[in-house]
Order: sequence, then C-alpha cells, then structure tokens
Amino acid sequence: MNEQCPSCGADIGPSEHFPWHLDREDCRAIHEPVETVVKEYLTTALWAETDEEGDPLNDAYTVADIDPESVGFARYDVAAFWATNREAIDALHALGFEDGQIAHDFWLTRNRHGAGFWDGDYPEPHASTLTDSAHAFGEQDMYPGDDGISLSQTQLRRSVLGVAS
Repeated sequence: MNEQCPSCGADIGPSEHFPWHLDREDCRAIHEPVETVVKEYLTTALWAETDEEGDPLNDAYTVADIDPESVGFARYDVAAFWATNREAIDALHALGFEDGQIAHDFWLTRNRHGAGFWDGDYPEPHASTLTDSAHAFGEQDMYPGDDGISLSQTQLRRSVLGVAS
C-alpha cells in the first residue's frame, strides 16, 4: 500500500520500504530530484533491457506498465543514490550535468552496461565516486509478466530492509 509523506504529501510508496523517509524533517531534500528522475531511470531501464527474444522492453512496455511496488523500489534506490552522493551530484549540477542524465547513467552503471559514469563524460573524482556507488547498489533485472514489468530486489536493498535472500 502506498503512503504519502506527512510533511510534503509526496507519494513515498509502501511505508515498510521507506522507514528512513518518515524520520526526516526536511523530506524535500529526499524528494528532489527523486520524482523528476525516477521516470528517466525507469525509461532507461526499459530501453536498456531486453525480453527473452532479445527485443528491447520499451518496444512493448512503458513506465506505466511497471508494477507499483517496483516503482517504489526504483524511487527508493534513486533517493538513496542521490542522498549518498549529494556532494558529487551538486558539483555535477554546477558543471551543467542534468538529473535525467545522471539517472540514466545510474541504471547503466549499476547494471554494468557498456556506458555510464566511468566512460569519460564525467570528470574525476565524481566519475569514480558515482561508479563505485552505483556498483554498490548491485545489478537489477526487469521481468515482464502478465501484470506488467517487475524489478528484482537487489542484495543491498534486501539487507537494508531486512528481507531474506
């Protein structure tokens, strides 16, 4: 069941997955730019991942086809990535990098695609910082099913949430 933040009213997904949010007085720091980049992050995932026949998932699916719990997991990962890397992301903003590109490269880097933070577009030390952080989140898969697309839970998220493997 999705819940809303008591401070700002934003949809924060299933509350059992977001205990860190409800303890923050300044929840805007978590929400921004999360909501603006989650869609780019998920759009990248659909573009980069393929079905069993090797066809890109975005040939048959849109972000609207991703199940709500998986959108909540994506929101959690993006918020955690932004919070963990706030200093590097702020520095990149000052250099003209946009949130959508950072979200795009977060998906590509965490899943070890052939592009991402490390491929030369980002200056050091930010490229290495963001690459190491994205890799720490672990790879994530998308699974098409009868009810739409689901995202796998990563080992990092399972450990943070106390969920058994």
